[in-house]
Amino acid sequence: MDKPSAFLVGKCADPNSNLARRLSDWGAECHFAASYGEACSLLRQQTFDLILSEMQLADGSARRLVPLLEGSSASLYCSYPIEDSCLWIPVVDQGRECWGSAPMRPGEFGLLLRRTLANQRSGRSC
Repeated sequence: MDKPSAFLVGKCADPNSNLARRLSDWGAECHFAASYGEACSLLRQQTFDLILSEMQLADGSARRLVPLLEGSSASLYCSYPIEDSCLWIPVVDQGRECWGSAPMRPGEFGLLLRRTLANQRSGRSC
């Protein structure tokens, strides 16, 4: 089975970041885009299992990515800064918009990512 693909958008789109290293360690193939425009362009060409973005990108809101993901198998999570940390907000879950789902702190989100990638590697959905 192919490696699960992760797409990091915005400030988290740094191949040397802790997030990118962890995703790679957990078996994901990582791709990167610095802006909303770059993300849209790549999403029109390629499919991803997991998209991680900050909520507000310099050139547009990550919420505008939703129509490109509906009906796909992709999941989109957006980070929202709070104090000295962030919350991760589920936006799309396997192609279905899921606004209103509970946000997660980084530790809880890390466990979800690890479990999700393990399930995708073994061919099971979440």
